[in-house]
Amino acid sequence: MNAGNPFGVFFLSRLLALVFVLPAVLVCSGADGSVRHVFGGQDVELHYEFLSPFDGAIQVEADLYAVTEKLVAPMTGNMALEAEEAPGHGRPQTGTRIAVPIPEVEKVAHLLLLPRARLHESEAWTALSIVRFQVYPRDLLDPLRELTRDEPLFVASESKRLLSWLQHQGIGFQRATRSPDGQLIDKGLILLETSNNETFDFVSTPQPEQVFIIFFEQFSGMPRTNIRPEGAGTIMEVKLPILEKLYEDPSAQETFIEIIERARNHLHTANPHL
Repeated sequence: MNAGNPFGVFFLSRLLALVFVLPAVLVCSGADGSVRHVFGGQDVELHYEFLSPFDGAIQVEADLYAVTEKLVAPMTGNMALEAEEAPGHGRPQTGTRIAVPIPEVEKVAHLLLLPRARLHESEAWTALSIVRFQVYPRDLLDPLRELTRDEPLFVASESKRLLSWLQHQGIGFQRATRSPDGQLIDKGLILLETSNNETFDFVSTPQPEQVFIIFFEQFSGMPRTNIRPEGAGTIMEVKLPILEKLYEDPSAQETFIEIIERARNHLHTANPHL
């Protein structure tokens, strides 16, 4: 097991201790065990199926822990969670929703939820799938908003999804300017998106004091970014599945910030006078 995984040892010990204690009256499934990337300060829905020989409402509660590489700290114990009623007589209820309140965080945090369910107070609890969260602050994009007030991004007019998302998030940008022969002439970071798989049709080639950041909607091979010289400037190829996730997925937004920071550092290293 990877020693750098903050969930590792604790996850395994609790899993062995709890998961196999299943009363005969309640069988359930749901939550795939993958890490869920969410913003703090909101309710997150989990989906389960319950199968029971009896009618009655499902009672669900959970313990919530903050997890680091060296420490596991309890945050909330015996937290009652809202769940829909599940029909009995062997009929499964598909898509039962359980609302989990995620606390606000000031920086990225790892949380571990240990939920359990039962049909009646006299019944033993059934351990549900352990759920791992990576929780992000709601002001995640504020540093980028601040930076782009003075250094706006430039976006090619055909890059519709980028234009829409940047405007929605209040991130500073301008539509990129082209010369009569189609060359992009703004100095700085110029964002483009392409639906091509592996290539980009360079109507314009980067000039000094320009970094073209090209987001590929489709790509083959491993997800990756690559920064290289092209023409008299620089190209950064982004072959990562983030464009369709930017509105909802904080990990995609975090990756976008890292891409901009890397390209900006390269630009200023190559052009110290900027």
